[in-house]
Amino acid sequence: MNPNQYLSNFIVNQFNVKKFQKMIKAFLNLVENFQVLIDADDYYIKITPTYEIKVGGSKKPTSSKIESFVFNQYNTIEKQKELLLKFKNALNSLNEIERKVFVSIFINNLTTADLCEDLIIYPDKLNVIKKSAIVKFCLKLGFDKFMDIFN
Repeated sequence: MNPNQYLSNFIVNQFNVKKFQKMIKAFLNLVENFQVLIDADDYYIKITPTYEIKVGGSKKPTSSKIESFVFNQYNTIEKQKELLLKFKNALNSLNEIERKVFVSIFINNLTTADLCEDLIIYPDKLNVIKKSAIVKFCLKLGFDKFMDIFN
């Protein structure tokens, strides 16, 4: 592993990585739901009062500002496919090891211990790779512009 293939601590520390992690989880929920929506026309996205994203029946309710935003921004299959393409491009912007760590943590929900064992690395090194992957992914999607408004 070439140490120069990851973002330096100086760059990573410019961003709130924990907030980026929350943004990634919310984004991945959208991606997952849009994949379902693209495959089935009678589904819609519903955002609960606790801001959880759910997939529902054939009627599109708009009972919150976030719901309205989602429907207004991604109200067509083409726009949803565009978002899925952005996800693919952001994931492909990571190097091989970052991509493996990202997918293992955020999609496959592997624990740090399992991932360290799988990759045969120490937790400190995994943390460097993970932070680099998070920052690169979020910067590729432009999440840094929304840091102030995302809780």
